[in-house]
Amino acid sequence: MAYSYITPTSEQMETWIADGTIQRLYDDSKSYIDAGSHPFDDNMTDDHKRDYFITRFLSVYSEDSWSPDEHTPFNHAMFDDDKLIAIYCGHYDSSDTSANISITLFSPNKSGSKSYLYSLDYTTQRRNAERALGANKAHVWVQCGNGPAFRMMAQKSYENIGVLYEDVVHEDIEQHYYYERPAYTSIPTPDGISEEVPAEVVMDFKMTLTRFTLVFK
Repeated sequence: MAYSYITPTSEQMETWIADGTIQRLYDDSKSYIDAGSHPFDDNMTDDHKRDYFITRFLSVYSEDSWSPDEHTPFNHAMFDDDKLIAIYCGHYDSSDTSANISITLFSPNKSGSKSYLYSLDYTTQRRNAERALGANKAHVWVQCGNGPAFRMMAQKSYENIGVLYEDVVHEDIEQHYYYERPAYTSIPTPDGISEEVPAEVVMDFKMTLTRFTLVFK
């Protein structure tokens, strides 16, 4: 098996949505999603959760962004030969030259295993993808409740990938998610009538996340 990565185009992402590839990735990731890897409300259906990932993946290609100027969004698609096995979505932060991973979906490789996540060959391609952004480190953000699980994974993988990264460090950080939609003039009705829509705060909440940092050697 040979691992590789690409930075997919919007057309490629649309194809994967239409042909069921994203559905496969979601289905194969359900165990960690159901374990609480994302802050989904209990009454959300699987379709709603899948559509959340799709929306996040597609937002990378949107010209409208709530992100700071120093954040450049990205998707990375990982392959085992010709099989798409993972998509990473995040942003490159030019203020500290870091690749920030926020959401992921994983499938087994062509041998039917997810142990590749701990392999040197696969992780080397992950680091190459992040370095191509200009990064010299990777930040992986998870909910605090999943911190211990991630630390166990990091400890398990470190013996294999220690040649690529310095030791893994982590810290809990409170994030403030705030966005005020600017005022705008509505699209005219068929009668030619528009209205002035005032500014509105549509996002304002805080959440504490655990940020794991892997500094490239």
